[in-house]
Amino acid sequence: MEASETIQNIKIFLSIENQVFREYLIIEFEKSGYKFEIIAENKILKNISELMNSVLLLQSDSYEPETIEISRRLKRAFSSDIKVIFLSSDYMITEDAGNSADRILQWPITFTEIEKNIQELTRKSQKILLVDDSKLIHNHIVPPLKNEGYTVYQAYDGKEGLELAKEQKPELIICDIEMPYMNGFEVCSAIRKTPGIEETYIIMSSTLGSAADIQKGFAAGVDEYITKPVVISELLDRIKRNFVQTLSGRENILLLEPEDQLASHITKSLRKQGFSVRTITNIESTITMLEKYSYEILISEMDIGAQTAMDLWMALKTIKYTKVPSVILLTSRDSSWDMKMIANMGVAGIISKPFVMDTLLASVERVLADKRAMAERNQMLKYLSKSSVRMAHEKALLNGNEGSVRAEKKTATIFFSDIVGFTSRSERYLPKEIVEQINRLFDTMTSIIGAYEGDIDKFIGDACMAYWILPISKEAVINAIKATLEIQKKVKELNLYDEIFSKDPIAMRFGLHIDEVILCDIGSPGSRIDLTLIGDGVNLTSRLESACKQYGVNVLVSEHIVQNLPPDIITREVDFMKVQGKEIPIKAFELIGEKKFLSDNQLELLKLFKDAKNEYATGNFPKARELFKESSKYENKSDLNPSLVFSSRCHYLMKNPPNSWDGIWSLKSK
Repeated sequence: MEASETIQNIKIFLSIENQVFREYLIIEFEKSGYKFEIIAENKILKNISELMNSVLLLQSDSYEPETIEISRRLKRAFSSDIKVIFLSSDYMITEDAGNSADRILQWPITFTEIEKNIQELTRKSQKILLVDDSKLIHNHIVPPLKNEGYTVYQAYDGKEGLELAKEQKPELIICDIEMPYMNGFEVCSAIRKTPGIEETYIIMSSTLGSAADIQKGFAAGVDEYITKPVVISELLDRIKRNFVQTLSGRENILLLEPEDQLASHITKSLRKQGFSVRTITNIESTITMLEKYSYEILISEMDIGAQTAMDLWMALKTIKYTKVPSVILLTSRDSSWDMKMIANMGVAGIISKPFVMDTLLASVERVLADKRAMAERNQMLKYLSKSSVRMAHEKALLNGNEGSVRAEKKTATIFFSDIVGFTSRSERYLPKEIVEQINRLFDTMTSIIGAYEGDIDKFIGDACMAYWILPISKEAVINAIKATLEIQKKVKELNLYDEIFSKDPIAMRFGLHIDEVILCDIGSPGSRIDLTLIGDGVNLTSRLESACKQYGVNVLVSEHIVQNLPPDIITREVDFMKVQGKEIPIKAFELIGEKKFLSDNQLELLKLFKDAKNEYATGNFPKARELFKESSKYENKSDLNPSLVFSSRCHYLMKNPPNSWDGIWSLKSK
């Protein structure tokens, strides 16, 4: 069967682990004329833009809980923009997967059934059934629904409405109460007992608006109750909200409740709000579920059979902390001892029994809002330096003036890094691949810089600028140097063990300097500002990093850095030079490493190079050249290194003797 014209252009992605099933689907999709791609599970969240407005088929043998979580995250973030069909061989998976996908199907399954589900998900309109004996109501409601793109079926009595519901299986039903043959209460009750349509969303609309009528409607199984006359704009909002909600994977909630009736009542209320709910009755099952799946909230009784919440708290300590959800306790206790115990557990919410369901729902939403706010804050901190956050807090608390800018003189240790040969590297890889490599490298760097109390100022393509501003400047220098050494170590490890870098090693250059700079807001005070450093010290640091390539070294630091280093950090003076754009000469040093890790070759190199530099400084270029040739044998790089640079320079100076010699060399390029 060929794909219909309406869905031939639908993008379909297959992330199917089972090889036999994957090959079967590939053959069938090719025969049917669908456009599809294979995507690995670990690439799904990295290729969101490609997945938009597509259908994603997910199946995993080895990592089913993780796959469910991927699906849930997609639905929560993108709702109906990505259609997800989850395939599982576990017939019980629906309870675990909840509303993580648009469809949860048991496989092995025929291609025909999968195609049917794709067609249902990709049709442009949802089906709505209106059951009402008033033609006036039909004339009032149906045209606006059709204008919104919905497919509307109409029934004029309860019996006809039930039959149409069984036949058409609409996503939503709008039902009156007072009708011939079957009233609305009877229709709703029958729908809830009919397989295939028992979960259909029902809005009851009636002129009967007493508390007793409304209560009777909810008892019959309706999801919403509105009184006539119907306000069309309000009805359309309710319908839109329902379709978005039912297609979005709201949070996972685990309910630890031994009492069946209360568990059923809580579960139904939470599911009406779009949550995925799993009910268990004991602590052991709770821990098993938490270890297997991700749950944002655990709702638990204070007393769980013969056990208590304290037993639950001790059990939660046995699992990985990232798997522990926020806990809401249900309790009828109110003693001070109990409250102290609960406070010690660090629960997110306490609900006293008896309670109305709105109280529980409000508590759940509050806890989730707090979790989202914290997650957003942590995510934002990845884009902001610690100094930015501190200054933003100070401005908000002290100034109260959003338009004001700040500028402070600070002594900062400044750090620049760059990737060697980045342009040629970019030509060897696709844009997505090179970005993944840079981000992998920057992820390593930023964690190290943060661990040593540094701030990331900015990323400039493949370059990184960071700084350290600490109460004691010497500590800032030491932290910056240790961070640089640690980054170099990690880069070596990446080149040894990383899948990409082991085949195509990466190299980096670094420059470090300490100076008085201005820490300030730069940008538009009314819209967007960045906290950054400005001043000569920043420019000099950048020049040091750039000068590394002229000497064949990886790290150059200024004399001011060296003056703050402890004896166990070894450097060698490379040059006394004027960098481009600066008239004041500086002494630049190569960072060698910690003394305890130096090899005999490195120690010999330092001695020979120092002797050669002493001869060079006095103008004895022939002797200096001889010593530089000797020291070059101990350098790490044979093609370009400081010894070769100075050997060549001595040769030039021997042929072109300077009128006066002060040992200063001017660099001709950045």
